[in-house]
Amino acid sequence: MLAVAPTEMRGGRSDKRERVFCYLGGERSDIHGLLWLYGLVLFSQFKPTEPFLVDFLVEDKGFSNHEVYQEIFPLFVYSRFPLLIVTGLASELPSVGGTGVLAFGAVCGLLTVLLTWCGQGHLPQQIAQITVSASFASRFAVNAVVFQLASSRTVQQHVHMMKAVLLLSNSGSAILGEALDASLYSV
Repeated sequence: MLAVAPTEMRGGRSDKRERVFCYLGGERSDIHGLLWLYGLVLFSQFKPTEPFLVDFLVEDKGFSNHEVYQEIFPLFVYSRFPLLIVTGLASELPSVGGTGVLAFGAVCGLLTVLLTWCGQGHLPQQIAQITVSASFASRFAVNAVVFQLASSRTVQQHVHMMKAVLLLSNSGSAILGEALDASLYSV
C-alpha cells in the first residue's frame, strides 16, 4: 500500500516544515530528497556547449591548440584520481557525507562555468579543469545518497532511474548542442 504522510504527527497536526515521506509497504522514502537528487543529476550533466569547449578556448579566449591540449586539459586528467580519493574519504565523514560531497560538486560545477566563461589567461582555465574534475568525482556519491533516501524496496528502482536521468541528460544536451551548432553555421 502506498501512502504519503509527514514524518511525524504532533497533536493530530502535521508540521508543514517537515519532509514528506512516501510509505511503501511499511518502509519510507524521502520523496523531496530524491526529487532534488534527480534534478541535480539532470542539470549537472546537461552541458550542450561542452563539445565546443576547444573552439571557445581557441577562438574566443585566444589560446592555441597546443596550449589547450598540453597546458590546460591535462590538469583534468591528473587531478581526477586524487580528487576521487578525497571525495571518497570525505563522504565517509559524518559531518560531510554523500550529500555534502554532492553539494561541493555542484559548487565546483558552477565555479567551472564561471572560471571558463569569465577567466582570462591560463590560470583560471587550469583551475577550471581542477574544479570540473572535483565535480565529476563527486558524482560517485549519487548512489550512496539514493541508498540513504530510498526505502530498501525501492532503492534499486531509484538507482536505475538515476542512470536513466543521466542518460537522458547527456543525450538531450548532445542533441541540443548539435542543433545549436547547426543553427550557428547555417546563418
